[in-house]
Amino acid sequence: MITAKTISEEVGVGDLVLSSPHGQYGSLVGIVIAVEKVGTPEHETDNPGDDIHVNFAASDYSPERKAEIVRSFAHTG
Repeated sequence: MITAKTISEEVGVGDLVLSSPHGQYGSLVGIVIAVEKVGTPEHETDNPGDDIHVNFAASDYSPERKAEIVRSFAHTG
């Protein structure tokens, strides 16, 4: 489950986010592309919180970081 927090307000479309270093998408930078609130027809998962969709491919990572990400995902799947 992804937990999203901001300093002053809710996470919204267009926000820049950094994923937790311990999660499935550890330490990636991305842009929120959709937020599906609990209780709305768009919220189709069993998550107890809002579904937050993030585009992690939008960031400009160095070639070294890209290789690290590829290695990380190669070991998880």
